[in-house]
Amino acid sequence: MRVLMMTQFVDEQDWLLGFVPPLIRAIAAHVQQLDVIALGAQPTAFPDNVRIHSLGKERGASRVQRFQQLRKTLAKLLPQTDIFFSHLSDSYPLAVAPFALPQRVPMTMWYTHKQVTPRLKLSERLVQRIYTASPESLTLETSKARVIGHGIDMDLFQPSADSREEQRIVAVGRITPIKNLQLLVAALAQLPTATLTLIGAPATEADKQYQADLKAQAETLGVADRITWLGGLRQAALLPHLQTAHVAANLCPTGGMDKVVLEALACGVPTVVHNKTFINILGGSTPLLLVKDATADAVAARLAAVFDAPAAAWEQPILNVRDQFSLDALAKRLTTDFAEVIASA
Repeated sequence: MRVLMMTQFVDEQDWLLGFVPPLIRAIAAHVQQLDVIALGAQPTAFPDNVRIHSLGKERGASRVQRFQQLRKTLAKLLPQTDIFFSHLSDSYPLAVAPFALPQRVPMTMWYTHKQVTPRLKLSERLVQRIYTASPESLTLETSKARVIGHGIDMDLFQPSADSREEQRIVAVGRITPIKNLQLLVAALAQLPTATLTLIGAPATEADKQYQADLKAQAETLGVADRITWLGGLRQAALLPHLQTAHVAANLCPTGGMDKVVLEALACGVPTVVHNKTFINILGGSTPLLLVKDATADAVAARLAAVFDAPAAAWEQPILNVRDQFSLDALAKRLTTDFAEVIASA
């Protein structure tokens, strides 16, 4: 099987997209050839059956220059491609379709957002499959959807023998309003001996203002000295902060399945969530780890309960994550379905 994948950036050191190279390696283990077109790339080690084709964003190439390079790359690669896989963007199928469809190369895509964009609707007509992490991660009604979960690098994200720091809360991800971090800051004010480590960075001007508002809120509540802002960290640097935390928190509303929750649980860290998508994973620990009401009181109560609970209380969700969401399992599900799409094309 010869797969052509298109993604945003290939860079193991990128704090947001550092998970892409491990995914590429996992897919490569199940295919004959994997060509990856990326908007930009940094030198990264891959198996011999992987070729990275950068469109030049890391060199400052403009949109027009990147599209010109895309056309050249597609002209070279599509004749030797069995299936196309769009990763992390609903616009890639639109860009590739004029070149792939005349050559009868079937197209697939990955999509994990609640938003149903006009681009998504158009792309849905062009692809044979839309892969998503959970039923709530794709709200577009389509018979082409396949729920295949996430893939977590279990060799990296695993529990450590290092002791955990009592009552240290960690939250990971982009600093943006949908994360509901203001609830976490307000909850901290009700937990006088707890500390909070925030790992992530703002991506837009609105996000930067949100971060400024959070810092002002922390000053007003008198908890600023108990909050550590670490900015964005690549996965290897993030790992010890997860492994030594007492509890993780992710207060995104119900919708997509946020990978950072699975990564924290894979590290053996109980994770308080507000997203009902995780109920099946949490199992019997749901009453302890699920915040039903988006209030600081409810968040503080859940965190305090975790502080007081024995480690055995969250063993099952940790086992569930490690059993169901490995990177290799995801790659097997993807490539098995690729073969079905190719056979029916």
